Amino acid sequence: MTAQDLPAEILTYIFSYVYPHSQIATCRLICKNWDKPAETALLGTHFYLDLDAPTAEKYYAFLSKDPARGQLVRGLTYSAIEGDKKKRELVKKVVRLIFTPHLEALGGFSLNAADDFVFEYMNEISHTHRARYTKLQWIPSRSPINDLYIQTLLNFKHTLASLSIKEQPGSGYLINRLDQFTNLTNFTYMGNLIDLSHLEFILRKCPKLESLTLRIHQYSTGEMRYVLFEDEILKWAKANDNVVINNQLKTLELAGDGGCSPELWDYLAYKYPKLEKVTIVPTDIFDEDGYMFQYQDETWLDYERMKEAFKNIPTYMIEFEIESEFEEEDLYMALKRPNNKVFFDLDEEEDANRVIVTLR
Repeated sequence: MTAQDLPAEILTYIFSYVYPHSQIATCRLICKNWDKPAETALLGTHFYLDLDAPTAEKYYAFLSKDPARGQLVRGLTYSAIEGDKKKRELVKKVVRLIFTPHLEALGGFSLNAADDFVFEYMNEISHTHRARYTKLQWIPSRSPINDLYIQTLLNFKHTLASLSIKEQPGSGYLINRLDQFTNLTNFTYMGNLIDLSHLEFILRKCPKLESLTLRIHQYSTGEMRYVLFEDEILKWAKANDNVVINNQLKTLELAGDGGCSPELWDYLAYKYPKLEKVTIVPTDIFDEDGYMFQYQDETWLDYERMKEAFKNIPTYMIEFEIESEFEEEDLYMALKRPNNKVFFDLDEEEDANRVIVTLR
């Protein structure tokens, strides 16, 4: 038996591992028997629909030529519509082709009512065929949230695995119903924290989390007070089962000024004892006068307390987003220590330079 004679199911499986994905399209041309398996594998990869690129129209043309191809799509994220009527119409046509019971992820972002057509269509589908949509784990985001978006989330609450909530009017209604999202494994919360009880109220509604991102802009009661020590945090956590332990969470990202709070570190390390990786992303690495902070500076990051809080975690690191005008050598000299690793990373999709300090 030659490679050309392999069963279609095996060929599809093999092609799904071909990278870059553009090479899968080339495989379709090699022989007739590879055409359908390669097409199935290609459409099964998560596709980024760049509405500013010619490939967007070509993608729609390819799907519309044989509408059954929409059944093969497993994931798609569309870029910003930016109020462009032509882009909006293209996304509408694509979504109507790919929104089938086989779809697992649909990404994108809505900023206004004109872009809510996706949620309107999803709700329309859910009224008659909701039971068939058992694989959908991720849907587009919306800011600010509205009743339509909340209703869409609740209509697919039994399958969604990923959810992002930003503190804003209406978010409280959604937070109070987080425990209805029974398959939620990836959660992002963005906003301010009044105290740790506030955060615990939210997180205890998500018992199956494996990945958590907290973008805390401010962590404060609004009054001046001293920072609680670790033993005080643990005493509060253990009293009357104030904190419910979760042994499933593996990865944690903390961002914003509030994410640098030692109290938050101690609380999360206690709540999630099986953590494997923690990433801290401070708001800035420069003080108000433009001087670079040393990352162990006690006025900024309590380095010693960080080491104590995360002593049992296999990997933890600090990740900075940096301005392009700063020399890598200067940043390296400021952040390098005998017991860490410093490396640089360019996120092309976000167009951001980052310097990552791996502490373990």
